[in-house]
Amino acid sequence: KAAGYQVHNAARISALLDLGGVLGSVVAGLVADRLFHGAMISTCAPFAMATSVSLIILALAYDKGPSFKNALLLFSAGFFVAAPDGVLGGAAAKNIADYNANEDPKLPAAVSGFINGCGSIGAIVQGIGTAALVDTAGWSALFFCLAALMGLASITLTPAIQLEQTYLTQQGGRDLNSLPR
Repeated sequence: KAAGYQVHNAARISALLDLGGVLGSVVAGLVADRLFHGAMISTCAPFAMATSVSLIILALAYDKGPSFKNALLLFSAGFFVAAPDGVLGGAAAKNIADYNANEDPKLPAAVSGFINGCGSIGAIVQGIGTAALVDTAGWSALFFCLAALMGLASITLTPAIQLEQTYLTQQGGRDLNSLPR
């Protein structure tokens, strides 16, 4: 309602976020394999930064009512958020455990539980925080807040990226220092 959409149009345009995510997941996998030599966590940082940028643009340029620009902005946000969401919520847990060369078979499950627990905390806070922020400061403030959090997330990936690069270099003799950053 706040954006000036009728219910059926709101449903259609919000689906573009998910459609972008589907395509973004596939592209992220190709990028990880072809440009990052299989380094999935390293792939997440540029996608997280691109998510942050797309959310800033969304906050600054979103129009009231249906438009091609709005559709493209939501599609872009979904496209870029897919890599960090999919990789960090899934395969990264096992990879981080493997990279630590710990023989404890319970470690991947513990790491996965920790990562998913952080996501659950985010979902709980989001439910309360989103409504309060939008009511107080509007949708643009929410998009700016999400952009800042994604920027912070991309920075906090640094230790995991370093661990991944060290591990993959040792395993395959590849020089991962030439990876895009």
